[in-house]
Amino acid sequence: MVHARLLSVATALACSFTAPLLAQNSYLFEVSQPGVDPYIELNADTPVEFFSEDGWGTVATPPQMPLWLFDSDYSLPGYAQLRINRHGAVRIGNDYHYAELSLARTPLEAIDGSSRVSYQHFSGPGGGILVVQFKNMRLLNGINGNYMNAQLWYYGTTGTIKMHYGPRAESNGHGFAGDRGPHVGVYHSPNDMSVCLERVWLSGSPDGPQVSYDASYAFPAMTGLPYEGTVFRFVPLFTLPAGIDEQAASPFRIQANVVHEQLTIDVQDPNGAHVTILDAGGRSVRTQRLVGGINQLPVSDLAPGTYLLQGAGAGGRSALRFFKD
Repeated sequence: MVHARLLSVATALACSFTAPLLAQNSYLFEVSQPGVDPYIELNADTPVEFFSEDGWGTVATPPQMPLWLFDSDYSLPGYAQLRINRHGAVRIGNDYHYAELSLARTPLEAIDGSSRVSYQHFSGPGGGILVVQFKNMRLLNGINGNYMNAQLWYYGTTGTIKMHYGPRAESNGHGFAGDRGPHVGVYHSPNDMSVCLERVWLSGSPDGPQVSYDASYAFPAMTGLPYEGTVFRFVPLFTLPAGIDEQAASPFRIQANVVHEQLTIDVQDPNGAHVTILDAGGRSVRTQRLVGGINQLPVSDLAPGTYLLQGAGAGGRSALRFFKD
């Protein structure tokens, strides 16, 4: 796995992620190469059948799913808007501002009757997972034979955004190359687009993308469509899972946010605490009961990446993020 850190190691070591970070560059970008995370097509998805002239279709927000993006909560009933664009983008917003998640953002059209734009909500802890799928879509006015498949995943537990690319035309020569390439990234904006609030955008080769953190409305294309199985992840460094009071005192502290062999945890409650480590996909990879005081938790067997340490004690529930290098 290749990592592009949005915060330097020195900054990460100095910061405690018990409260949201309001600064720019608050997502960690990760790339998984083909073969690490198999692409699986949805089988109980709901098609998006009505689009506006601009290509947007509004769908119901998943029930009880936290929608935290760029330190903004879009979960309030009656205010949240979830819109899916047939050209490969998703917008989550309200009457004032929105976050856009883009895995293509380029004119797409159906290639045959199998083509569809759809979504599926998988219920589970922390609100579950929302998946938006773009199946067998071709580049409008592209070379004959071009097509792509892609999915956008949003994990309610961690706020992680995953852009997963599936089967595609054998060669990038069949469209989706050069300035026809996909526009990939996430950004945050007021509805009137008066100023871009935050942006994490990819450009260059899909095998080794360049990451731009400038808050602007520049959306350059990548030079080609990622190979099947490629995954781009945008992992937030600020969001806490649903039900955790970010103002409450944390029942534990960690010695450093970047670790290699072991995670040092200082449990404030003398009666100890129960902790769970979640990976970037929201999956539990370790659960353990800790004693009051200093604890050493081995993590050398974990794959490099961003993890969430979630726990509960007499002092309440809390969550801290750490990076395993």
